Amino acid sequence: TLQENLEKEYQTGLAVFAELRKMYERKLNTLDCVKFKTTREHFWHILELKIDEIQKFNWQKVGIKKRSRFINIDGKLYPNISFYVQEKKWNNDAFNLHYYPIQGDLNTENIIQLPSKKFVFIDFEKTRETILFYDLTFLISCVMQNFMLAKLSKKNHKSAFKIIPQIVDLVSGLSTKTESTFHLNGFWEIIKETIPQNLSQNSQKGFLLSLCAALLLRSFYELRDYQKKTDAEHLKNGLFLYALSCQLFQHFITPKNVRISESFDFPEIK
Repeated sequence: TLQENLEKEYQTGLAVFAELRKMYERKLNTLDCVKFKTTREHFWHILELKIDEIQKFNWQKVGIKKRSRFINIDGKLYPNISFYVQEKKWNNDAFNLHYYPIQGDLNTENIIQLPSKKFVFIDFEKTRETILFYDLTFLISCVMQNFMLAKLSKKNHKSAFKIIPQIVDLVSGLSTKTESTFHLNGFWEIIKETIPQNLSQNSQKGFLLSLCAALLLRSFYELRDYQKKTDAEHLKNGLFLYALSCQLFQHFITPKNVRISESFDFPEIK
């Protein structure tokens, strides 16, 4: 699998990420089918298989107050995404996005890298039609969890949170400046290779919205596992992915005239 190749030497699998990105970019350029929906409707469509479980999840048990609109992360307020998965009042803007049948669970263990350097997908249980770039964003969230957090957890999870602004700027196209420490070089290269290029404004919004959804879903998986197994690594991973999702989500929900009673502090990472 691609995961096994990355664990041995990430360079052996790096080309796969670039080819995957190019494959989805080519699809985008040939598709005529678009869906005109509100931001909330697009988001709901991405998470349709798990939205009920996410809404019913006991976020409070891990320190996430889902009834609060905003979350305080390092002194700055961001929209609390677990609140908005229950809330119907989003921005009313609607825009076109390309929908296409996707693999649905594209992670590094569901990609087989062939000796010819080509690749194939396996495990099509969650295949469905939704935003074209969701496969890429779910793969990016997988790389963040399995490639970056796995390395940083050997040191200190708090150091991962310091990197979030760089990730936000990178995936939003605001900056390409990234931390150059040796243990993260491979991570940055993979992410840069996987981010689609030269997207229209609508497609860029769709990519970021898909990434918010993918990060929320993986955060839910990790925090759910923590509640079942009480493994601290699941808690730390889940909270990191949640914090990143909220910070990206500010592209779609902007805090205005926020009262203190509408916000809460992000859970402390120990």
